[in-house]
Amino acid sequence: MTTSQERDFNFLVVLDYASSTAQLLTDICDTQFRSGDVLHPVLRCIDLDTSGHPYLRATVLRKEDGSRRVLLVPHHTVLAIFELGTLEDPQAIGFRVE
Repeated sequence: MTTSQERDFNFLVVLDYASSTAQLLTDICDTQFRSGDVLHPVLRCIDLDTSGHPYLRATVLRKEDGSRRVLLVPHHTVLAIFELGTLEDPQAIGFRVE
């Protein structure tokens, strides 16, 4: 992925590793978040839309060709969402509450 494509990412969506959705999306997730011994897949997103309950509409860039892909991710699969203000200071904008 080129440096200009890296800058296009505005959100990090951390998925619950135990969910079947996260397991299906593992190939799309090119990074992971470690919590203890557990690695949670992370979607690096260009855009997010949270208005479509029960789904999060996430726009990602495909690793293969840089084209956009829209994913509908069930809310219960999402552990946390971070908005990237700067790479040094991501802002948490949502967490799953149990």
